[in-house]
Amino acid sequence: MTDYLNDLTVSNTFIDLAIDYATSPTLTREYSVISNIYSGTIHSNWYYTQPIDKIGVKVYDDTTGLYAFLVSFADRIGRYKSFWMPEPFKRFKVTAIDPLKLFLDVEKVADLNFNGYERIWIRLKNGDRITRLITSITQASTYTRINFISELPDILVDPNTLITDIIECSYAILARFDQDEVNIDYVTNKIASVNLSFVELKKEYTVL
Repeated sequence: MTDYLNDLTVSNTFIDLAIDYATSPTLTREYSVISNIYSGTIHSNWYYTQPIDKIGVKVYDDTTGLYAFLVSFADRIGRYKSFWMPEPFKRFKVTAIDPLKLFLDVEKVADLNFNGYERIWIRLKNGDRITRLITSITQASTYTRINFISELPDILVDPNTLITDIIECSYAILARFDQDEVNIDYVTNKIASVNLSFVELKKEYTVL
């Protein structure tokens, strides 16, 4: 497995979570408020956030994988450390890759918003992980083209790499855990899953 995690900039930590869609992940609200009292006056600041609740993450089939996740989670208790993760709601099906590695085409997504900070996330069958900053998104009659600030890795245009080798493609989002504890569900003594909640940090992206 090789990582090509470029253009993250705010935090280079990527937590690779495989979403269990049988858990029906949900969005709960669009804003959160933090109130502070100074000299008897309440000052409220609104933060644009997108909490993502009840996400079932991949089943860990060995104690090493679960331990690595728990170490990463414990390091972020207190809800102040950010990390990158795959966006759990919008998935893209790649249909073509630019031979010059500057764009890829996906099945048409008519309602795709672009704000200038989005990153792409790709996972290959061999375990390789790729991120790139998106510079623009254009719509054609039958596909959506996603353009990047820097070249995609050579592995994506290798003759031995097929489109079907891309097993996951979505946005990469900047997030924090929205909880300070987790419940571990053991299927066997070696297989476990956890449910998590996140907040997407829409006001903290770095625009290059």
